[in-house]
Amino acid sequence: PDCSQNLPYGDYSDDWKCANNKIQICHNGHTICVNKNSINAHYNHGDNIGPCIDCIIPRIGNPDVQAELLVATPVDLEMFPNPTSGEVSIHVKGLQEDGELLVFDYLGRLIHRQVVAPGQTMVKLNIDRSQWGTGNFLVKMNSNKDSVTKLLIVSH
Repeated sequence: PDCSQNLPYGDYSDDWKCANNKIQICHNGHTICVNKNSINAHYNHGDNIGPCIDCIIPRIGNPDVQAELLVATPVDLEMFPNPTSGEVSIHVKGLQEDGELLVFDYLGRLIHRQVVAPGQTMVKLNIDRSQWGTGNFLVKMNSNKDSVTKLLIVSH
């Protein structure tokens, strides 16, 4: 079945079933696991039956539901150079709303925070090794819909 079909529970793929008598639903861009008795209610208010990753197209006959709400585009980061000894460029992908870029040291202490606007695809960080030190750092991008964490190595 495709995500736009409302079928009896037994007709859905076992891959979509997430527990006994439960099925995955794409609800506001997030995959949730609901009881089979909730399928009709979710379907009737515009949710797709199945995990969001499988529900790439909008529901047939429902033009009010936008594809971007059906599939959560994952936020991702690419950092270069990594390892770095100074400036690092962070390429931001998939950010569709305000995000928050956080950098933590190896002890989990927050050492940098900045807001990243939707559509902003590049962030440059000037790393002051006298303040940050060297070693491993976690760079995390948070948004209301998603988050991603990557390792940044700062060398001498």
